[in-house]
Amino acid sequence: MSAQFRTGAVETAAPYNGDHVRRPSRAACDGRLARSCRGKVAVNLLIRFVVTAIAVAAAAYLVPGIDVGDNAAKAVILTAIILGVINAFIRPLLKLLSLPLILMTLGLFILVVNAVCFYLAAWISRTIFDVRFNFDSVWAVLFGAIIISIVSTVLNWVLPDDK
Repeated sequence: MSAQFRTGAVETAAPYNGDHVRRPSRAACDGRLARSCRGKVAVNLLIRFVVTAIAVAAAAYLVPGIDVGDNAAKAVILTAIILGVINAFIRPLLKLLSLPLILMTLGLFILVVNAVCFYLAAWISRTIFDVRFNFDSVWAVLFGAIIISIVSTVLNWVLPDDK
């Protein structure tokens, strides 16, 4: 058991029913354990970045309408960083604004929101960082967003999550 659990600063996720889960409470991350909590956050952020980078690379490789140019590694890494920032700040706002369409289409409109975020990330990396990340058509953007969603979901299922 870790030191977090020995201090007694834990909370339970649910009443005990056989599969009892213990998590460190917010109080456990204060004080002397704060350094270990910051380290876990940094590792989780790095894992999420690597997952996004792998997903963007898979989309660039699998979708024929996506062109990353000669310096593919730079294009994929920059686009993954920008996509992570967009997914953290802009995507929730887009989902909130398009909530009626998401409900009417039973969630399928989220694919369009993902495609808009992917296109925006590619556009920012193209215009600001002068990286070649081009799309031949709207379908390439949509299929790229679908590939990114699938690969990210599968990798997030496989990788451990320390919550």
